[in-house]
Amino acid sequence: MHASIAVALAYDRHLNPNPSRRRSELLAEECFHGSRSIALFNEVLQHPIKAQHKDAVWGTAAFLAILAFSAPAGTWLTSEESWPLKTSTPSSSSPSSSLSPSSAASWSSDISRVFPTPSADQSYQPPDVSHQSASRNSPGTEPDDLQWLLVKEGKMSLWAITDPLREDSIFHVMMPVYATMFSPLPKSGIQGIHPALAALYELDSDSNNDGSPYFLPLHALSRLLNLRSENSTNGNSGSGQISIGHTEPFMNLIQGAFRALLVAREPRALLLLYLWYRRAGKVVWWIDLRARVEGPAICEYLRRCCGHGPSRRVLDFLPGGCFADERSLRASFWTSES
Repeated sequence: MHASIAVALAYDRHLNPNPSRRRSELLAEECFHGSRSIALFNEVLQHPIKAQHKDAVWGTAAFLAILAFSAPAGTWLTSEESWPLKTSTPSSSSPSSSLSPSSAASWSSDISRVFPTPSADQSYQPPDVSHQSASRNSPGTEPDDLQWLLVKEGKMSLWAITDPLREDSIFHVMMPVYATMFSPLPKSGIQGIHPALAALYELDSDSNNDGSPYFLPLHALSRLLNLRSENSTNGNSGSGQISIGHTEPFMNLIQGAFRALLVAREPRALLLLYLWYRRAGKVVWWIDLRARVEGPAICEYLRRCCGHGPSRRVLDFLPGGCFADERSLRASFWTSES
């Protein structure tokens, strides 16, 4: 119950970025319910999960992943206060950090510590997608602002235990969404990738995942960019709509060498995250909450660090660049395909 209330309050943040009530009151309420859900969920995970509780556990895990990603205090941060521009967690004297009982960073960190560390026999690894190292970094090895990555991995560590696609599960109806989410990506080549992106990431017809940490993430992003349908950031999966099944593959691939590059704020890795934020934020509301803040922060960071040399090509894909319009990156715009 507490997790569902916290998610409802997070959705209200999405709908009302300028609320009539004081922000501190709203965040305190959201963080109270979120903290209670974390504590209760932690208690549940200390014992074997009964069959009748599997759906509740999976649903709560999904809610906590949403809360970690949507970052309560992060909604009203400025770009300078957001990753990757900021160099440390805001101090207690920061105006934004006083908005809630805990900062956005510690919120995600608190949630990440609840989940068990995935092991080879309990974590779900979809075929043909998880070629990169899937080892989970221990808490503290990620910037606080990227702790949501650990939460997502923790959630998936419960996949085999809860089996949300079993026939008697309320989540069984989501099988088409999960099928889309884990559909195999190309094993080699650059079909579907815009030539300018392929050139920037030094990929060609002979490229594969073994030779480039960008190979699978770029294919996952390009698959999303090539879809034409839109919806209104609600995450639904109606006929002809883009759903979380289309946005999740990129997130699932933030691991291994690509993840290390992202943590190190490598420009090309950051560009992929920015392009994903820009597209996925239009589809899923909780992605939009983070994209509103981190998207501009990534843009500003790249403008500051990529003004000279070969890395300057990254700027072509930011606002004002020759590939700023995401529609120009769709296959139908640069091939003869209709």
